Amino acid sequence: MSKTKAECKFLRRMWTVLGLVIIPLVVADSCTNKPALRHLSRAERLRDEGAYLEACKEYQKIEIKYPESPLAGNALFELGITYCFFLNDYKSALEAFRRLISSYPDSGFCVTAQKHVAEIHMKLMDFKKAVVEYQKILNNYPGREDADGFQYQIAQCYFHINDFRQARVEYGILLENFPRTKLASDVYFQIAACNYLEGRLEEAVESYREVIRRFPKDKASIHAQFGIASCLEEMEKLPKALDAYEKILDHYGDRKVVQIRIDSIRKRLKKRNR
Repeated sequence: MSKTKAECKFLRRMWTVLGLVIIPLVVADSCTNKPALRHLSRAERLRDEGAYLEACKEYQKIEIKYPESPLAGNALFELGITYCFFLNDYKSALEAFRRLISSYPDSGFCVTAQKHVAEIHMKLMDFKKAVVEYQKILNNYPGREDADGFQYQIAQCYFHINDFRQARVEYGILLENFPRTKLASDVYFQIAACNYLEGRLEEAVESYREVIRRFPKDKASIHAQFGIASCLEEMEKLPKALDAYEKILDHYGDRKVVQIRIDSIRKRLKKRNR
């Protein structure tokens, strides 16, 4: 096998692992760009050996020396991946991903890089910035099959910062824009949870009942029943709450939690009846 064919095989294997579409013309051009490909191969080898900083230097050489190469965007993506997942250097990872997105907007790596940018902000618990980055994906890459997941993450970001009203709005947008989403059961449950956490107990009960009506066989249903029981308990409707807890005692994932609630209510009812 000639060296050129070996280099092409390496490039194809790498892109296949990443799940990217290989464009024959780009591959052909890349195979003629031997210096850039040598740096890329060396970086891959160094990373496999655990020499992560040295690998980063090789990726950076491609960006600096061969910015017009079809491999430059590839190198920036791998640079961001190395900083993020191997070195936990999130600042450097963000810089690499952002340089990729701004300098090579037509690269097949951009949407994944944008996703990693949003996920890094989530990891850093900077949820407001994460919202901005997820919204960029929805705006810049419309029509994606996984768009509902990005909208879900936007709603989750608001949930994490306790902005439950806006979270409900974002969950509602998800259901409106993606009526066939596979996330529906969780979304309806999260809407109910938002109502509960806002203290809108009557609305929460109705929302939980909606979950049960729509998804009777889904695991969200049993959690919704627990949610209803919790609402009734907080509304001081203790007999109804007790009955609701007892009905799910043998079905809820954590039996001990339900039993504690049952025992607590029984004690409260006993004191009340004295």
